[in-house]
Amino acid sequence: MTNFRTSHGAEVDFIVQVDQEIFAIECKATSSAPKFSQNGFKSFESVVNKPFRRIVAYLGDDKLVRDEVEILPWQDVLAVLKL
Repeated sequence: MTNFRTSHGAEVDFIVQVDQEIFAIECKATSSAPKFSQNGFKSFESVVNKPFRRIVAYLGDDKLVRDEVEILPWQDVLAVLKL
């Protein structure tokens, strides 16, 4: 597990690899569907050269998908990571 940050400030909170699957995870401390920027995901995509899942973990209950980003309750993120 690591994080990702560019010199220009684009970041992803957690980069996790489980077996051969890579996850880029942003964490938001909100119980409503969070607003987020894709800058970190896009910057990470430009350097990783492999497919990865984009996930936003939050304190709410709904599972959503916006522009290829999975927005999941934090407990579901742990399940996805097999933790």
